[in-house]
Amino acid sequence: TVLHGTNAKLQHVILLGDGDTFENGQLNTQLLRMASEHITVSTVATNADSYQELGLMQQIASLGKGRFYRADNPTAIPQILLKETQQATRRAIINESFVPALVGNHPIVTGLGAFPALNGYVATTPKTTAQMVLISHKDDPVLAVWQYGLGRVAAWTSDALGLWTANWLQWNDAARWWANLVTWTLPSPDSALDVNATVIGDSGHLTVDIPPGTSTASAVNQQVKVRIIAPNLSQETITLQPTAPQRWEGNFPIKYIGAYLLQVTWHGATSQLTTTTGMVVPYSPEYRMMGTDTRFLTLLARAGGGALLGPNDSSKAFSANLAPVSAAVPLTFLLLTLAALLLPIDIATRRLASLEFLTIGLQWLRSHLRPQFAIQGGESAIDASALTSLRMNRQEQRKRAASTTQNSAPFKVLVFLE
Repeated sequence: TVLHGTNAKLQHVILLGDGDTFENGQLNTQLLRMASEHITVSTVATNADSYQELGLMQQIASLGKGRFYRADNPTAIPQILLKETQQATRRAIINESFVPALVGNHPIVTGLGAFPALNGYVATTPKTTAQMVLISHKDDPVLAVWQYGLGRVAAWTSDALGLWTANWLQWNDAARWWANLVTWTLPSPDSALDVNATVIGDSGHLTVDIPPGTSTASAVNQQVKVRIIAPNLSQETITLQPTAPQRWEGNFPIKYIGAYLLQVTWHGATSQLTTTTGMVVPYSPEYRMMGTDTRFLTLLARAGGGALLGPNDSSKAFSANLAPVSAAVPLTFLLLTLAALLLPIDIATRRLASLEFLTIGLQWLRSHLRPQFAIQGGESAIDASALTSLRMNRQEQRKRAASTTQNSAPFKVLVFLE
């Protein structure tokens, strides 16, 4: 919105975020609109929690025709922003005359004379895995090479039609230059190097031999280097040591399981041999499928007092041939429950001092349960007899209580508990 309608020659956006958004549809529409207005977008992903969020930030940079950066360390963000600003504001086409500078020895430039001047190039940024061979007066890559899988890549940032390479095409070594470039990108698979790669413990061991009859100079001018590409695409370069005539050996640590790509290069005084091979690091031998370990299963069954069953003895696994097992069962809860149930009965029996009330209750219940045609006189006689017995018992208790009171000391209180 801010850049819309401005007259700036360069309109570039640096987006810093974690890629967590739910408006992908609107985002794509906005990016396409910005691209139509020649507004570029670069992204810096920080604190991204998933590959989906990282993929979204990469997609934004791709649709915005910019660059993608990943900044897991927040302290690197200022440097990334500064680098991106410099890349965005610099000119893409450099129309200046200069003589390319040689960075390091490489087969492409072997045997060539002094380089002529170039009149321009396209400014680029080298990849992290690239090897710069020629650079400009501004330290920009003019010729960069790198390994991509089993293939090789060479990037030439000037032209080949004479616009910037008029002096280069008139150079005496121009034909040899282009031949070296093409030959290096298409190496011959029939190399004189014999490479043997083995796995020993946690290290990889390399042995490189040159068969007899190969044209070589003195051993002092010979060197063997190996570029190792791990399964996670990380790279390292090691130098092998001579252990015998025409033989070099060396070790490298194995950190990952999978296929390793080995690019072996022998450097002589006037020539060079290169071959590419591979080495596979398998899983630990303990993970190999060696069949059924019947010996271990038999020992395991004997330790538990059982037996090993065969493939046709599956029905025996459910046979009731186990020895009976006894275990002590605590009775505390059962006894507490029984005591709780008997407690009301105990209280009731203590409350009933004699069986007279129980007898009266039974007689009363029996009288009410008799048929209606029972003799009323008999019922009255039973009731009168029960009442007479009750009165006699009460009178007897009163007499005992009175005699006890006369024989006791004054102010002495007797308490009767029923």
